[in-house]
Amino acid sequence: MKYKLIPYLMYKNDEITVIQNEKTTCIITDTNLIDFFTSNDDDYNLTFTLEDLKERYGEEGEFCLDFLLKNLLAIKDEFTSHPINRLYFFTNSKEIASSLKFNLSGLNIPYDVITFDINLVSAELFLNLDKDAVYYIVLNPFNYKLYTELANCLKENNVIHKLAFYYNYSFYFTNYHKADWHNPCPLCYFSHLEGSLRSQSKLTGNVSFQTIIDLIYTKTVYFNTESILDNFKIIRLINEIIDDITDLNDYTVKLIKQLNMKTGKTDYDIAIPWEVCPCHE
Repeated sequence: MKYKLIPYLMYKNDEITVIQNEKTTCIITDTNLIDFFTSNDDDYNLTFTLEDLKERYGEEGEFCLDFLLKNLLAIKDEFTSHPINRLYFFTNSKEIASSLKFNLSGLNIPYDVITFDINLVSAELFLNLDKDAVYYIVLNPFNYKLYTELANCLKENNVIHKLAFYYNYSFYFTNYHKADWHNPCPLCYFSHLEGSLRSQSKLTGNVSFQTIIDLIYTKTVYFNTESILDNFKIIRLINEIIDDITDLNDYTVKLIKQLNMKTGKTDYDIAIPWEVCPCHE
């Protein structure tokens, strides 16, 4: 049996060690558990077995597992890994669509690249969806109203999906989501992104991209943010998309990332739920 730690934050000093996740906050005093969380915090390997604990902590391994489960620090890992067998790309950018078709040539997974007009999106775009396929949406320009509509539509259809969009001078990539998985959804992701950008503005005292967007959205929800992409920039984006075409497992479905279009740097993180979103209930 495999188990996994619930994504957590660890606060540690000479006097106290505190573990906080979406379900609980717990003070840890056992030296084995402190060592376990510290080592996992370094490499972010959340999956483990009882045998792993026994190998590290001997007879205390069973105590560690019992403590982790009873205190809502870990759960049984019931996610079944499976390959991507069919891909549908949707994008409102002709340039991105053209580059996808060219660079995915020879991919050993059946796929389609579908373009749509950002101003003419309707539910008909996602009629009769293949429930066994994966849907990858790339938005440039980005429009929050459209993003919300697409996320809700795909969630209601209970299909595996992922969105990438241009915002704040970067392309942001959500994690893979499916309603049945009860994992963080694209709306969770964007809410955390907005909150993070607003916090940065408050800390620096400067007018930020998010501050300007907030002001615009008080007037209209139809405002678009768009990156003018040349071939060099498109290749960066396509490479990140290709990296996402991999077997879905407990790690890859949680992975989120940001591709900074100014520096070319990609940052990675793990998706967490938004407290008021019902997707994880």
